[in-house]
Amino acid sequence: MLGATVVWGSQYILIKQGLTEIPLFLFQGIRHLIAFLGFCPWWARFRKMNKQVFIASMLNAIAFYFLILFVSWGLEYTSSSEGAFMASMYVAFTPFVGYFMLKTKIKVLKLAGVAVAVVGMAIMLFGNSGIGTLSFNGDILVLIGAFFNAIQIVLLEKYTKKIDTMLFVLTQMVMICLMMLGTSAVLQERVDWVVIPLMTWASWLYLGIVAGTITLLIQAFAQKMIDETRAALLYSLEPVFAIFFGILLGAEPLTIMFVLGAGLIMTGIVLSSINLKHREASSNKSD
Repeated sequence: MLGATVVWGSQYILIKQGLTEIPLFLFQGIRHLIAFLGFCPWWARFRKMNKQVFIASMLNAIAFYFLILFVSWGLEYTSSSEGAFMASMYVAFTPFVGYFMLKTKIKVLKLAGVAVAVVGMAIMLFGNSGIGTLSFNGDILVLIGAFFNAIQIVLLEKYTKKIDTMLFVLTQMVMICLMMLGTSAVLQERVDWVVIPLMTWASWLYLGIVAGTITLLIQAFAQKMIDETRAALLYSLEPVFAIFFGILLGAEPLTIMFVLGAGLIMTGIVLSSINLKHREASSNKSD
């Protein structure tokens, strides 16, 4: 999960740059088509398709579609670092979405971890850019996308423990690709393929294979072992890496606010990982 989070942190600037060259739905449609092609070793799994997998994949694909739509749309109007913060607000949404969808109990330490992680993200990002620089319209769009991200995480928690994970991932990827390219066709998006920069093709490959195929496999398999709130808190490191790549590639200075924010996010993850029931059971056993 941590490796997937590093990749996701690096994708914001690439998406923002890509959308200056390619229309939104076409850009994301091609990206997910490339991701689907990356799953070719497992295409034979489609022979095992059943109603449960189809419904689970469709629900998750719809949530993923709106996640991609609002985050990509918002990045056209806000910076990649601000977008990374707003997109990571699903950390705050996930426990509550989990409660309403799965009746998952909201534990005090997990809520504390969420609160500390959100504060850490705010300090780190606002400390680097200043709260006055927020682009309201773009940030709100990305925030809506974050809500759909929370739904997607909870859906993964619900279904990946019951069905064939690889078939689920494959079916979901096909549906997302068809939704994006279908929307692009309806909107009659156009692009001159001859003049597309080489960097855009490289970004497509990276976003499709690395940030698509590989990270989706990691997410689907890892959430069989980790609950949705803890998963969201691990994903909260995404803006840490988003700013890190800004520092590394954009020569931005490493500030004390970055260090403080990253430390608080790690503290939030540790808080969410403490299992009081396990500790109590160990204590009783010792007694």
